[in-house]
Amino acid sequence: MTPKAYSCEDRNCGFVIWKNDKFFEKARKPLTKEMAASLIKNGKIAVKGLYSEKSGKNYDATVCLDDTGKYVNYKLEFAPRKKKK
Repeated sequence: MTPKAYSCEDRNCGFVIWKNDKFFEKARKPLTKEMAASLIKNGKIAVKGLYSEKSGKNYDATVCLDDTGKYVNYKLEFAPRKKKK
């Protein structure tokens, strides 16, 4: 852990998750140490109250880590919608 990122201890590795990542900034959720540790260990985390710029509303989703080897990206997974009766 550095002041700006969570990264691999091996300098040759190149893996890094930035604390001020644009994905989390746009979603108005700070990336905590616990969230980063869970992303690294499990590859995904359940997050409540993410903000959508399009709708202006909050939503819950599972954020999945997508490490391309060059970049760290995030994908969202949503729980199936409940059917209306």
